[in-house]
Amino acid sequence: MASKSNPTKLPDTLWHYTTAAGLLGILGNEVTPSPPDNAETGDVTITSSDGFTVSGSDFQAVFRATAIEYLNDHQELIHGLQFLKQAIVDYAEKLEAINYGPTEPHEIANPTDKVKFFRALCDCIDRIADRDYEHHIHCYTTSFSKKPDVLSQWRGYGGGTSGFAIGVDSSKLPKPLGCSPMASNDAGLVSSTN
Repeated sequence: MASKSNPTKLPDTLWHYTTAAGLLGILGNEVTPSPPDNAETGDVTITSSDGFTVSGSDFQAVFRATAIEYLNDHQELIHGLQFLKQAIVDYAEKLEAINYGPTEPHEIANPTDKVKFFRALCDCIDRIADRDYEHHIHCYTTSFSKKPDVLSQWRGYGGGTSGFAIGVDSSKLPKPLGCSPMASNDAGLVSSTN
């Protein structure tokens, strides 16, 4: 995983492709009197594979994340880990550049030990990418696309001709705490893992 990956600005609307059963699961949630403190409401757009579109803010969409071991594409995990690893490498390089003088106050304690830890963490990420990691990874993901009409997404996730693409206001999606924004790859797929 040597290539640097930089998060890109997300479009205003992201698309989640699903089947009719998936759509019912996403929208079939009991409306709570008041959303949680960190929840934001916004417009949801639903487009069927035959072009029928419904929009509005009356939907309470809940996207359930999938455990990464059940993904049909191992590269979805690897893609997210590339962003995580790059953030770790960048921070480790900043720590390596610290050279406190003998009387200078230490704003960061034991930077050398922290660098060793972060390098070991990067090695662990590489082992996961190489499928040479023996422990269960407690990681869940939900994927979106930048594009509302992608044939491979209809085929893979929309059940062919009977699926739906749910458009979501990207500014209303939760932001990972202390992390960079959601990551996007060249194919237009967007993912967030936590």
